[in-house]
Amino acid sequence: MELSDIILGLVGILTTIIGWVVRNVVADIKELEHNMNACQTALPEKYVMKSDYKDDIKEIKSMLGDLYDLTRNSK
Repeated sequence: MELSDIILGLVGILTTIIGWVVRNVVADIKELEHNMNACQTALPEKYVMKSDYKDDIKEIKSMLGDLYDLTRNSK
């Protein structure tokens, strides 16, 4: 066995390992992109914007205030 055969064997093994690592990294990146797209798609369906929440709370407090006034005036 010559030195060139050993070097070619090591280069082949190294190339295989690097290819495996790159393939796994690419697969992980694709999975991460899929998860991020899923989160972006579900965001408007599952979460409320802060401004919408504040408007709703303001309306609820106004309604509770009106109910309180009605109960205080009915006595």
